[in-house]
Amino acid sequence: MLGVSRTRVRQLEGQALHPRQNESGVYQFDRTEVLRLVASRTGTTSPKQPSIPGHLVAHVFRLFRAGTPLVEIVIETELDLEIIKQLFDEYTTPLGAPSRAASEAKARREDDEQEALQREWERERRSRRAQ
Repeated sequence: MLGVSRTRVRQLEGQALHPRQNESGVYQFDRTEVLRLVASRTGTTSPKQPSIPGHLVAHVFRLFRAGTPLVEIVIETELDLEIIKQLFDEYTTPLGAPSRAASEAKARREDDEQEALQREWERERRSRRAQ
């Protein structure tokens, strides 16, 4: 998506990228940060994606509607799993609604703000006890 080496991604950590560890211990990047970085490098808000013919997108959407598992769709269409996931996100998001990634990023920001408030409250409480 970014078109850079792993080394360059590591250099960007803590600057433009702030990975978070999930419950399985795997570090993941915030999609909003990655898209912002893509935009700063390419001048567009969307990453380079291979053009997928409309008839193939329609076929994938029919498979979604039929309840076909994502893995089976990848096998049948020979499309990359990430493309299938993006198409699924588009398929399940109502027109005009914020994307799932945007909603998740907003929820994470709200969680971060709540955690910061909780830490501040704890600090103030300890400070008052110490006096």
